[in-house]
Amino acid sequence: MNILESIRFAFSALWANRMRSVLTMLGIIIGVFSVITLMSIGDGVQNEFSSAVDSFGGNIAIVTAGDIEGGNMDPTAMMSLSALTMEDSDAIEALESVKAASPLMIVPGAITPPVGDPYLPLMVATNDRMAEIIDMNVIEGRSITEQDLNDKSRVILVGRDVAKIDFEGSPVGQTVTLLETEFEVIGILETDIEFLGGGSEEGGDSFLSGQMPNLHEAYVIPITTAQDVLDALNIFRINVEFETTEVVEQGVEEVNALMLDRHKGVKDFSVLTTDDLLDLFNQFFDILTSAVVGIAAISLIVGGIGIMNIMLVSVTERTREIGIRKALGASGANILSQFIVESSVLSFTGGFLGVALSYLATQLITNLYDIPTLITFEALGLAFGVSVFVGIIFGIMPASKAARKNPIEALRYE
Repeated sequence: MNILESIRFAFSALWANRMRSVLTMLGIIIGVFSVITLMSIGDGVQNEFSSAVDSFGGNIAIVTAGDIEGGNMDPTAMMSLSALTMEDSDAIEALESVKAASPLMIVPGAITPPVGDPYLPLMVATNDRMAEIIDMNVIEGRSITEQDLNDKSRVILVGRDVAKIDFEGSPVGQTVTLLETEFEVIGILETDIEFLGGGSEEGGDSFLSGQMPNLHEAYVIPITTAQDVLDALNIFRINVEFETTEVVEQGVEEVNALMLDRHKGVKDFSVLTTDDLLDLFNQFFDILTSAVVGIAAISLIVGGIGIMNIMLVSVTERTREIGIRKALGASGANILSQFIVESSVLSFTGGFLGVALSYLATQLITNLYDIPTLITFEALGLAFGVSVFVGIIFGIMPASKAARKNPIEALRYE
């Protein structure tokens, strides 16, 4: 019996016991479905994050609080109190390799818009250089100027989406109240560059923008005003734009040296390029995905045990058939290969159904929850490879048992 005949015979045997075969494949189906779905979500999110980071450009770096360079994913470091200051930003901008530096401060507090009740929006404080670094466009009104910074003016910019929700008509010229202080709206923001993970011009409805706020949904005030109103000095991060991509490596070294000198040798900051951000994110997500996929892979082992059990039952039920085949000249190797092919066909079919279900599930996840998914050939190869491997490994014992049967005793079996 050649391999094609063995496969055809295996499908006939499985079809003869359809319900039992489907129940046996459930473990494989669930395992492959879980692995492919989780891997596709991980790959999709990583792909979108890579696109978001690439949109910043190769000559951008971020100075942030905590020492998270070199793959250090210590949450304590990342959530530590920022020691960055306005003076740090000014000193960085004075470097020869730096074109612009823009400090960012996240402003706490409720805001009272003309329309609706007070709520806690994303409130960002920055300087007039931010627009240059991240291509922040003002589609109506004007942007924050150096004069606003010097005067600590009570002016505010609103994101495009906020302008539609919190205001009737054009927001420019209207006032909002923040921390019992009135601010005049001077402009409406729009940007193609994703900030804190979100906000494309097409609507800012990507997964990352859905999970983290973006400038389209934010209010922006002069950073000197924020310091005056809040009496706060700590900066959330400093965006740095270098003159060219060629000087980024040298510029990062200069920024590091400058910051170490200013912070008296204490490494309480990190200077991250776009490549560093990608490496950190990929490192974190690879660990997370591996852990989740590892847990899901347990279903494959359970499915393999189910296949082994049902093949042992099949060997017992077909004892007379085995005896007849051996009496007609079939060798132990023929019997062995037949049952291994059957278990492999069983697991491969389960793997195929699992992949089909995962494809439908990823489409639903993307359409209903706006989470990006990406099914790669590597994921498909892994799923099919593991499912067939499971079928072979867990089919060896039942197949060996069948191959070792004595034909005389097998013919007498009832």
